[in-house]
Amino acid sequence: METAYSENKKTYNKDPNFSVVMRGACNAKCAFCFNKHKAVRENAVTDDRWLLNLATTLSQLPDDFYQISITGNEPMLSPCIDDTLRICEMVKSKYSNILLTTNGTRLLDKFELVKNGVHHINISRHHYDEKENNKIFGGAYQMSDDELAEICDRFFAYDIDVSLNCVINDNTSTDFCLNFVDFAKKIGVYAVRFRKENQDSLAETLAEKALDERYPVIFKGQCPVCRTWQRNIRGLTTFWKASVVEPSEVITDEVYEIIFDTDGKNYLDWDRKKPFNTDSWELENGSV
Repeated sequence: METAYSENKKTYNKDPNFSVVMRGACNAKCAFCFNKHKAVRENAVTDDRWLLNLATTLSQLPDDFYQISITGNEPMLSPCIDDTLRICEMVKSKYSNILLTTNGTRLLDKFELVKNGVHHINISRHHYDEKENNKIFGGAYQMSDDELAEICDRFFAYDIDVSLNCVINDNTSTDFCLNFVDFAKKIGVYAVRFRKENQDSLAETLAEKALDERYPVIFKGQCPVCRTWQRNIRGLTTFWKASVVEPSEVITDEVYEIIFDTDGKNYLDWDRKKPFNTDSWELENGSV
């Protein structure tokens, strides 16, 4: 594939992702949170400069990048979320997939901004029972089933689909997964994304293996650092996802993704070891 890297013999992977790590804290304390393993970072740049750098990067991204993933601790609690969504609204026609991953906090409070700025919403939900789910999240997080159902209804009315993201591991039972699917159908979501807890193995969880015969995989998407397998379970689309913690350590001959981090700079990795110069779209340090 010919890209902006052709003169340097470096290429983007076929589906490069641009991730925006929002500044700010989270109202939950999930034990399996990816961010809790990352070092505390000094982010001296102001919010205004961060937003300006984000807008500049989005204006420069090559056409290879069709997806923007808004992520972070809890994006909806970021002091920059309003302006970030306004920026996304301005570039929405350029990108076919602007995805917001959130625990659902303040989605209804900021309904208009979210509706105008994104195509898809992925809400973290880790148990089908409301009380158990709130206990897993911990902290100041609270989400009722009624509020979740209202979120789905209001966004679906504008063709913005809502999926649930549930972290699982080898201790997760098939009964749990089936109960979760029944709950998700009742709430009215588009799909469930069962995500394997971050590690270096892309292998099926024990629950997946047990479901293979009753609910065979109908689609397989896989690369060296991630996999997404699809099953239809009881009339609901379910995706079973797994990925390595740091893709840039596995894919070394091309750009897998670009991460716009909380310091207002771009990187090829989540640990800020590989800075990326967007002025020339060349690497600052060494090879990919």
